[in-house]
Amino acid sequence: MGQRSSYERNGLFGTKRCGVVLGLLMPLPGWPLGGGTHLSMHMITSITQLITLLREAVNLLREIVAALHKLLAVLLLIARQGVDNPQLAEIAKPDTLHDAKYAAERIGVVDKTLSRLIKKGLLPIHSYVNRKRQFLESDIERCRRFYRDE
Repeated sequence: MGQRSSYERNGLFGTKRCGVVLGLLMPLPGWPLGGGTHLSMHMITSITQLITLLREAVNLLREIVAALHKLLAVLLLIARQGVDNPQLAEIAKPDTLHDAKYAAERIGVVDKTLSRLIKKGLLPIHSYVNRKRQFLESDIERCRRFYRDE
């Protein structure tokens, strides 16, 4: 019989195979702690714990998204039925899009100043229609209040 490889002698998770895998997980030179199997096992444990925490975070985010969907449904229902409270009516009202000319006039600035506000992040561009910038009504109003100190 010929000589068997370490793969055949130890199997996929044999001692030598694990040693190679652990060797790959050793810290890079210059890390504060030295190398060694103990540190590699610690790294594996830490990575496993991190994966568990990330899974929990993803599940929490899914719950948050589901709650937001329910809230949106309630707000849409309120918007359809009419609301006595003006703040809720304002929240439920759909946002309309306006072009740069309207935005500049509403804020009370010229086009150059509008471009500066966009670059500073004070007025986000929602979309482009026929190569023209479109802004949400709520963003224009928020920028106007901020720019005019209202």
